[in-house]
Amino acid sequence: MEIGVRDEWLDRVMNACQTFTRDVAPHRTRSVRRLLADFEQQLPDPKSRTEHAVLRAMLVELSLRWGHADHWAYHAEFPDAECADDPAALALTIWHRPAADAKAAFRTWANTYLETMERVHPRYRASELRRDLDADFAQPLSLTTLARERHVTTRALQRDFQELTGLTAQAYVTERRLDAAITLLKTTSDKVEWIANVVGWSSRKNLNRALARRRGCQPREIRY
Repeated sequence: MEIGVRDEWLDRVMNACQTFTRDVAPHRTRSVRRLLADFEQQLPDPKSRTEHAVLRAMLVELSLRWGHADHWAYHAEFPDAECADDPAALALTIWHRPAADAKAAFRTWANTYLETMERVHPRYRASELRRDLDADFAQPLSLTTLARERHVTTRALQRDFQELTGLTAQAYVTERRLDAAITLLKTTSDKVEWIANVVGWSSRKNLNRALARRRGCQPREIRY
């Protein structure tokens, strides 16, 4: 027998939605792409037609409200940006299509919204990449993988990023690693080899080389 809406299921959906709606700000630390993917993973699967209808209705409303908030957050970060289109409203048209899976429909909306934002606002893709690099600077950098995720060429992604930051993606990551390493050298007594590994280098030698080239110093000069 088909069930209605389970209280526990509805609570989980509402908690996920409330957490997600708080993650819209000009200076958030994660890219929209990752926020959307994380949010979808937190949504429990509906077990009845009623739960599917409820989830779909909640996601339609959330898509429009969150999309508008993110769009205006972009304008707060880049006040000189101009646009004649409303990316959230344009992406919302995908909800007019029948879908057996509300979560799949949300995924389609998310992809459509990102593609529309990147088309309307050329700096959006680069600013979102910067957030990902800020969060994951210690991880190995693969611009090819990052470009594939964004459905653009590596050259186009590198060009957009350099226009926004004045640095290549690799140089930007190096600077973030150095900032983190210097902070750890100043505030901890941890071994330099360990610090090098934590911030993303495979050896102390690589950290020493980067410090010498970029900052003109060695770890011992920072620590003592």
